[in-house]
Amino acid sequence: MDIAALADTVTPVLHHGDVGLLAVDITPFGIVMSSDSQDVTLTEGGYNVAAMPGRWSKDKISRVQGKHFAALLGYVGTEKIGGDDTSAWLKRFIDLHYDDTMTEFSEQLAAELSSAWNEHELASCLWIFLAGYDGEARFWYIANLPQNESIDPASLNYVRITRNFRACRDLDDNYLPPQMATGLTKDEVLKHVIWYFRNGVLLPAAEVSDAFTRIIQRLVLGEPVPGFPRVLSLEKYAYAARQRLEFVKRLYKEDHGIYAEKEPPPIDGEVFVYSVEADGTFRIYPKIRAQAKIIR
Repeated sequence: MDIAALADTVTPVLHHGDVGLLAVDITPFGIVMSSDSQDVTLTEGGYNVAAMPGRWSKDKISRVQGKHFAALLGYVGTEKIGGDDTSAWLKRFIDLHYDDTMTEFSEQLAAELSSAWNEHELASCLWIFLAGYDGEARFWYIANLPQNESIDPASLNYVRITRNFRACRDLDDNYLPPQMATGLTKDEVLKHVIWYFRNGVLLPAAEVSDAFTRIIQRLVLGEPVPGFPRVLSLEKYAYAARQRLEFVKRLYKEDHGIYAEKEPPPIDGEVFVYSVEADGTFRIYPKIRAQAKIIR
């Protein structure tokens, strides 16, 4: 199979979840992670959304600049671990594991989250995305769900939540092998295919988000979309990802949204978009394009 045919056969929609919206795009230019600010808690067979009136900001994405890798880490599903905010708990873990490889970091994070869930007798679900470079592009997730049969097909909510977390090297172990079996190298596949992982609202946000991603993919791969220029840089891709999440967020707005069940909205608050490149450069993409910048 040649590269053009491969690109035509791979869908960008690779991974999904139930509430909140956390997304990772692995592109030929770099890796982009995006999230909203809404407080959500994933429970067995359902979820709870905290009502937070007005404008607010809660950044659920952290930079991981380790000795052996550079990555973005984001979470959704649980806002408190014991007495700590989840973001504070995760940042403390990041600081203590500077010397870890990406594999050691992910597996140790799963182990310590399992200990915390058992210690505090937590019943909620937590998804963590870890995406970055250790010489190669990587995508890991850490979650306290079984690998299979973890979504109720009727309600599309999570089931079989446990207190034991597992770490999965998802991109390398589950998604790249079928494409590399055609004779292409990992680098060849990653240069010509956009990999999109999300954990977020299934309906309606997921359908809109997935359709938006297919348009972005076409713009990167050179397939014409009338009225839209090609996306040929990491910054342009990141702002397309930001617009995707801002658009989805507005579906729930009381003043101009079209989704009926708006109170409280499962996606809301400030949107955060970051990127990481193969050389370890991190960037942030605020709402105004001129404010995009490298962060250290």
